[in-house]
Amino acid sequence: MHKEKIIRVKSVEDLNKIRKINQKQFKTLVLKLDDDIFFDEYESFEPIDASDMDVIILGNNHHVQDLYIDKKDDNEVGLFSRTKDFKIFNIGSVTYDVRGKSFVGGLVGKVDGNALVYNVGSYGNIDGDYYCGGFFGTVKDLYIISSFNIFSYVMAKDVVGGIAGMCNKYTDIDSSLRAGIQSVIGKYQGLITGYNSSEMLESILPYIDDNPENKEKKILGFRK
Repeated sequence: MHKEKIIRVKSVEDLNKIRKINQKQFKTLVLKLDDDIFFDEYESFEPIDASDMDVIILGNNHHVQDLYIDKKDDNEVGLFSRTKDFKIFNIGSVTYDVRGKSFVGGLVGKVDGNALVYNVGSYGNIDGDYYCGGFFGTVKDLYIISSFNIFSYVMAKDVVGGIAGMCNKYTDIDSSLRAGIQSVIGKYQGLITGYNSSEMLESILPYIDDNPENKEKKILGFRK
């Protein structure tokens, strides 16, 4: 098995090349953005399955705009349907409108391992039933670093969070997260995660939210 596969990305067509990769040959997929990526905001994008690989996105301060996915009857819905570990660095902004059933997120529906978000801004809408979050439906460990502007409107029946629907182990948000968060609608809900087994966040500044009702909602949602 080769260590990594590198793809330079200038367009949606370059992203679609991932579908042709034999995932058994590579441990890690590295996407290097060389330009802003513009999706067709009126045509539903088919989520990319990378369930056998770690995924790293190096944004080089480019933007990913107008991702639209309409898969109301499908599970594991996002730019990527499923990955092992997922890391994303230095994206100026990601905008998205994503609809699915369960395990729904703007970036990845289901992360089997850990997720790291570094210096990423976003604005988007998520609509689903269960395990829905602005970035991830579910993730094992979640780390958010130097990401100043993250706004999402996330609507689901249960286990819904502004960034991740469910985090199985640990959530670490560094003190640079100033604006977050997010309107969430659902039973088990939180402004960061809807369900979280962690006992605390390492540090977080007060969030910004235009909806005064959200001031009463928990940051981490339900914790076992």
